Amino acid sequence: MVLIVTFVRHGESQDNPKGIWAGWKDAPLSKLGEKQAAALGKSTTLPNPSITAIHASPLLRARATGLAIAAAHPGVPFIENASLREHCFGDAEGHKWVNTIPPEFTSFDAACAAGVYPIPTTRAQKFPGADSESFEDLRVRARRAVREVVLPYFNREEDAHVVIASHGHCVTEMIGAMLELDPDAAPREDVWMYNTAWMRLEVTAKDPSVASIDPEHPPPLTVKETHTNQVDHLKDVKPHDDEEKAEEDQASDEARAFFGGGVAVR
Repeated sequence: MVLIVTFVRHGESQDNPKGIWAGWKDAPLSKLGEKQAAALGKSTTLPNPSITAIHASPLLRARATGLAIAAAHPGVPFIENASLREHCFGDAEGHKWVNTIPPEFTSFDAACAAGVYPIPTTRAQKFPGADSESFEDLRVRARRAVREVVLPYFNREEDAHVVIASHGHCVTEMIGAMLELDPDAAPREDVWMYNTAWMRLEVTAKDPSVASIDPEHPPPLTVKETHTNQVDHLKDVKPHDDEEKAEEDQASDEARAFFGGGVAVR
């Protein structure tokens, strides 16, 4: 049995060009994001092979992206799952993105206490806030998502192709969680994706005689990355018009690159 898993990053949200930490802050797609999602829905390479099911984060930007795909494939099940939500940034959500700790602060915690939120410098570090997640916390959630969303498709008699519409950090950690299931796979920590880009993994059991698995205790798997940062569907999508560009100019070039998928997300 061959399981194909295609990860899709959502289209540009209204928050992305503003250079703010979004996370669970539920901004809808921007006008450009809507065009990106519509173009993705028309892709002829995404549904090759045919899509078995579409799973999506319930956050507006990812849900709308998943629905744009579903609209082009009537009859394909569309399922929302909270485990596919973006990294929760706690108190930083809605505040300006900062690349590094400004020199006037002695530490990450000191900056956060003053309402300045730089990128965490370790996987264990996280912003203050009740629901805030570190990258390690997000990896734990990603492992759960793999077991809830992905691995049950192994217990079909036919090959399957599952599309997951999610977010940059969540996709990164889910790919990492899937590679953990392959004892021969090298770690993959430089995942980066443009808005509505997609990446694909091909997953098989190392023992070809395995007909079904326990998602909570899967056997060793072979996990191969077959497609990376695919954006052919965007070739005819025009960039921001003047009104949208004015919104984009609120953010620095670094922030636009970070939130638009132009740099690696670690």
